[in-house]
Amino acid sequence: MRNRDRLWMGVLLFAGVMFAGGNGHCAEPERLDLPFIGEGDLAFFTDTAGFQASVGFTRQEIYVLLDASQLKFRRKRKRYEAEMELSVSLTDSGGVVVNEETWKRKVWVEDAEDVEGAGLPFRDMNRMTLSIRDLKEKKRAEAEGDRRVRNFEEPTLKSSDLLFASGLSRTDAAGRFSRYGWLVTPNVTRTYPAGGDVEVYFEIYHLSAPVEGADNTFLLGYSLLDTAGAVVAKFADQRLMKPGTSAVKTEIFNAGDLSPGRYFFQVEALDRSNRAVHRTRRMVSLARKREIVELTQEERDNIRYYRDIRYIARGSRWKEYRKLKNRMDQMEFLKVFWKELDPTPATDENERLIQHIHRMRFAENNYAAGRGKRGSDTDKGRIYIKFGEPSDIQYNLAASNEKPFEVWTYEEQRGVRFIFMDRRGAGVFELVHSTHPAETYNPNWRLIE
Repeated sequence: MRNRDRLWMGVLLFAGVMFAGGNGHCAEPERLDLPFIGEGDLAFFTDTAGFQASVGFTRQEIYVLLDASQLKFRRKRKRYEAEMELSVSLTDSGGVVVNEETWKRKVWVEDAEDVEGAGLPFRDMNRMTLSIRDLKEKKRAEAEGDRRVRNFEEPTLKSSDLLFASGLSRTDAAGRFSRYGWLVTPNVTRTYPAGGDVEVYFEIYHLSAPVEGADNTFLLGYSLLDTAGAVVAKFADQRLMKPGTSAVKTEIFNAGDLSPGRYFFQVEALDRSNRAVHRTRRMVSLARKREIVELTQEERDNIRYYRDIRYIARGSRWKEYRKLKNRMDQMEFLKVFWKELDPTPATDENERLIQHIHRMRFAENNYAAGRGKRGSDTDKGRIYIKFGEPSDIQYNLAASNEKPFEVWTYEEQRGVRFIFMDRRGAGVFELVHSTHPAETYNPNWRLIE
């Protein structure tokens, strides 16, 4: 595993609702549309994407990718905290400032990816300036460039901006990166490895209403173009049934053997009912692997799993780790810690670390409790991370006189058992009894109310 001592934060700063201008910007922009790069004391990237919102509004989202190791962290209680100030200035086509907003955000080392978003209403944006300031270190950086708010209200076939992603997955949870059942982690730099996959999310608006007995389908075509507009890669067309007058689409395409460089990713839509056609394109970059600066969501998760040793470090080692005051010391500790647990230290692969990451990922994906509690923070998640998959699970559904419970048995651990009960009927199972000497022991657990 590659050890990384830098934490990259992909933070959705604004998921704001913007007024579409009176005359709108309906034509697809052919300008060089690229993410902005911050200039100054802090390195960051920022990008935007526009989507249809309520009548008279466009939802313009602004994304920022910031290397948190640049910020000044100070110890506060049991964790390290940094504080930054974010400012956005928006101007119209005449250069007049139409809105300025400033926010302060606190960032903690152990959960930096959980910074919340904020709404930003404004009118007729033509240029955007975003600045970030480290309030503890007095560092500052700024990114500036042209950005237009598109008008999606005109009832002709249209699509949202193409939102390039570093991760696409199904989700039922609400969150700043959740869109109509999809978890879309923005690829703020719009950079992918040459020969790798390009992931994209977009929405289609103003399809003609389905009519019984008619051809209620639409076609989508995808291609990559060079900067001169010549097609260099064409992907298979798709014929899809209309779900209504709008649709949500995610796609993953392999860039093949294209050389590193900048390309336009183009989407063409045809409504077969009324023959309406729409085309949109957006710039994307292919780079050699060493040039990629953004971590995928899976890589960010793996870093967090690598650092989360609370359930496997013994008491003295855990206390030693928690006393460390900066990330460099923590990373050095973790290198030694995981090396000590490596069953095959002479090889490049650490099987115990790989096992831990797999267990962490399974717990996060399967044992989360509601919107605010990760799977690793629940009793079932903790036991799974410590002991792995049970050799047997007994499921007991709710009966008239008792609450639902599960019995996990580990035969390889001398038959130790863990009993989890849904005490509150909310689907959250708590550990109420175990035969493991270090866990809760309550042989009368059935009497718990």
